Amino acid sequence: MPYFTQYGSRERATAVVQDVTGERRLLARQLAAATELARTDPSIYRTAGAQSAEEFGFLAPQVCGLANYAMIMGWLNGLDPSFEAPRKPMEYFDRFLAARGYSYRDNAKTDMRVMAYAPFARVLAENGVKAEYRLNDLGALRQGGVKDHPDEAATQWKQRLAVYGLAEPDMTDDDVNRNLDEVRPPLPIDEVVSHVREGGLAMLSVSPRIGWPNHEQKGNGHLVLVTGAGDDHIQFHDPADSPGHQENVVRSIKDFDALYGQKGVLIHAPGLPTGVRQSSPTAR
Repeated sequence: MPYFTQYGSRERATAVVQDVTGERRLLARQLAAATELARTDPSIYRTAGAQSAEEFGFLAPQVCGLANYAMIMGWLNGLDPSFEAPRKPMEYFDRFLAARGYSYRDNAKTDMRVMAYAPFARVLAENGVKAEYRLNDLGALRQGGVKDHPDEAATQWKQRLAVYGLAEPDMTDDDVNRNLDEVRPPLPIDEVVSHVREGGLAMLSVSPRIGWPNHEQKGNGHLVLVTGAGDDHIQFHDPADSPGHQENVVRSIKDFDALYGQKGVLIHAPGLPTGVRQSSPTAR
């Protein structure tokens, strides 16, 4: 199973992720650290697929989805060479921006939303890969109006759906409703375990500090790629951690679930018979 880091160099990732005291940096400080790293060593941004140190600095802390996509394409290409070989993670950015996998929060393009799952699954489908996305707030997304202000409510509702890649300005109400009909409810951890043991992968939303000892806050905002599971553990690739905590990371199912946001994308293996693929625990 190939591994890609979102920081250009797996060996230098620590310089972005952690400060000098060993504490994990907040996003804003990661942006500054990534830019400084790439200015000092231009090979970092080139390896990541960025066009400049500034582009690398802006994208690096936010493109865990692109690193996951590169890993998935490498996995598919290894199973069947007719699939496109993986590219550098940031070389996929324009494609996912056009597909509304990514979108900007402001007109100045200084703030970006994280990867939306529906467009991610659609891009995989365009490559002939069966993928299914699941959201943990489906009920709220399907609440489409306020009686006293229906037009205003509908506009706000569509704006919220756009964050998930489920609505665009030129879509009709019927188009939006069809997108909503495709959405399935939250993705429990036991279903993830069953899926990966049958040969698939799962890109899941977790706490950004999933790889940090004694961190117990459930959350979203970071995407890891689950590559295997046993009776009591999950194995995953984390594109945003330091050496030793990047590929084939193992956590107990209980501990992983405590940091898991109950949403993500299930990726099915093409042309493989259903079977059990167990992962072997390795030391963290």
